[in-house]
Amino acid sequence: MNKEILDRIKHIVEQTGRLRQATFHKKFSQVEQEIINGWSSDETFKIKALRTAGLGLCKCCGKSTGYVEKLRFYEFCSNDCEIKSRRNGKLINLKEELKNLNLSTSSTSYENIDAELIFSCGLGHTFNSTIRHIRYRKNGCPECQKNNEEAQKLLEKDVAVQKRKQVVAKNLQLRKENTLRRLESIAGTPSDVKCKNCGQSTNFKLLKTKLYAPKFCGDECKKQHSELGFQQRFEKLKSMLDPALHEHAGIITNNRHDVHHLIKFKECGHDYPIILRNIARPLGLTYSKGRCPDCNRWSSATAEKLISFIQDAGFSVEVNNRRILAGQEIDIYIPAHSLGIEINGNWWHSSFYKPNDYHVNKLRAASDAGIKLLHFFSDEIDNQFDIVASIILQKLGISHRIHARKCKVDYIEPAIGRKFVDNYHLQGKCNASYYVGLFYEEELISLMSFRKPFVNSSHKWEIARFCTKSGITVVGGASRLLSFFEKQHEGNIMTFSDERYSSGKVYEQLKFKLSHITAPGYSYVAQGKREHRLKFQKHLLEKRGIDITGKTEQQIMSELKIPRIYDCGHKVWIKIRDS
Repeated sequence: MNKEILDRIKHIVEQTGRLRQATFHKKFSQVEQEIINGWSSDETFKIKALRTAGLGLCKCCGKSTGYVEKLRFYEFCSNDCEIKSRRNGKLINLKEELKNLNLSTSSTSYENIDAELIFSCGLGHTFNSTIRHIRYRKNGCPECQKNNEEAQKLLEKDVAVQKRKQVVAKNLQLRKENTLRRLESIAGTPSDVKCKNCGQSTNFKLLKTKLYAPKFCGDECKKQHSELGFQQRFEKLKSMLDPALHEHAGIITNNRHDVHHLIKFKECGHDYPIILRNIARPLGLTYSKGRCPDCNRWSSATAEKLISFIQDAGFSVEVNNRRILAGQEIDIYIPAHSLGIEINGNWWHSSFYKPNDYHVNKLRAASDAGIKLLHFFSDEIDNQFDIVASIILQKLGISHRIHARKCKVDYIEPAIGRKFVDNYHLQGKCNASYYVGLFYEEELISLMSFRKPFVNSSHKWEIARFCTKSGITVVGGASRLLSFFEKQHEGNIMTFSDERYSSGKVYEQLKFKLSHITAPGYSYVAQGKREHRLKFQKHLLEKRGIDITGKTEQQIMSELKIPRIYDCGHKVWIKIRDS
């Protein structure tokens, strides 16, 4: 092909840009037709020229197609390409149709309407189906249809249940209304119950939906009967009093509106309150002998030991005082210092006989009455009497005072520290990392031990024990011991104070902040002796051959007849230090 013809073909393509499109649609503009006719009269030359211009290519595979006539070509090179192209066109249209049904297909070929294709729904479920089933039978994703059917069944079931509930509620309401109407018809009619005051039959009364027969026919009879009963009990009380020993001193009412009669004992001058409804038991056992309950109560050998010690120290005591706490008993009361002492027997104050909050509630009641109440367990008084006595004397202000500035402070050996703590701390020895001691004239008189906290890991140190030798008070001793430790160790410090016998005021003076007060803790009473609760953990009980299957620790111990005994809780103190 000469250069002139090629240039002319290129010129046609550049000038019109529509030659191929016009050929496909069998339409030519007049200019294009004139140009093509002017190329050559040779038909073969024209075909080659048109193919060079990009015409006569198969729409499906891009191969050359056959020439028809008059500058026209076949659209496809073969019947297979024509069929394939039509099917691809239908597949494209099908995908658009499936979008409206929230479906899609991953198939790349299409044969006919009954051929199986791979479909997927909007939820990602994959299934095989045909176009006929989806288009005409409205069959979508089988799994989604199954879920929809189950949801529809549940919905129908819920609707049925709701309707049933409405029917039942309506029937119940009708029954209530019928019952109420029947009871209203009975209310006001005489019953078989006789009035306790006048003896007449009382009338039935309706209280909400219940019918009852009152004990009195009216408020007037009830009032008269109450006054008569009060007068009878009062006469009984006066008949039981011995004019030579005691007399009726008046009436008081407590915060529960209970009426107390004051009985004054002439020998000691004490007043003792009683309630008339409880008159038989106290008078029959106590007043008939003419003894004052506050002066002549029975006490245990443990209590007698402590009472004798306090009296020998020069203090008068009241035993088993029931006046201050409105009937609750204080075992030992020292009026001059408003100090009360409770002796909690290991067995009789255990969970078999006392509730969990018995001791802490009594502590709070005494605090509200302005009484500082100390709690000691009976085994502490029997086995650690010197420590208990030292605590009581310090509360009474009796001790030898030494100023910390006259003392030396230094670390001490753990063995010496543990022995000192065991001798002078009520809770006994425990493991610690550091022991800091205070020495006066080469004698160890006070100690503070430190360890990593077991309970709260957010703090670096815990004061495990702080104690002083019995009978000694070191003024500023705690501050000096703590300062010595703080100079060499960083981090926050925490500690506890036992609510049974300590207010924790020393830690407040050391700039600790009260975090919270714990609930009452407990130990176990085994063979009359208090034992730490950690000794009775379930895995340890199992090693002893005890069946623990499906049981809590408390259930196991209850079956073993080993009760708990509760304390009054602990105050948790925190000192935040600048790092």
